[in-house]
Amino acid sequence: MTAALFNLDFEQGIGREVMVSSWKNRAGEFYDLRGFRAHLSLRKSIDDDAILFDKTTENGQVVVRVGTNTDATTGIETITGNQIIATFTDVEAETMVGLPGARCDTRHPQLPRFKSGVWEFRVYSPSGRAVSVVRGETRITLAVVRV
Repeated sequence: MTAALFNLDFEQGIGREVMVSSWKNRAGEFYDLRGFRAHLSLRKSIDDDAILFDKTTENGQVVVRVGTNTDATTGIETITGNQIIATFTDVEAETMVGLPGARCDTRHPQLPRFKSGVWEFRVYSPSGRAVSVVRGETRITLAVVRV
């Protein structure tokens, strides 16, 4: 399966969730993502070895949710939806740009500084099979108001 392309825009200082939801197979049925792991990686460029953000289910920065419904008569469970969510905090979004002399440079020196980059979201089945779900470029819009 080819990953969907989606450009991810950040506003400096405003966190956001990156969510893949309602992921279905060709028959139109929701995938059962129970037991799946997920990984979102963000780099300055595709050729850059340095990872700016590495969010995974293992480090608790990505959540996989599966909605279910069990028929009261038959006891048959059906999948009613799914979501894979990675969260970027306000502090992470503030420090992405790293304006020289900005307050964020001294308050959070350990966080990466960049103005654009590339990202990819992958999921891993319980057997370890990897699927790239979505990827694209990132852009950070500078804030006029700075806290």
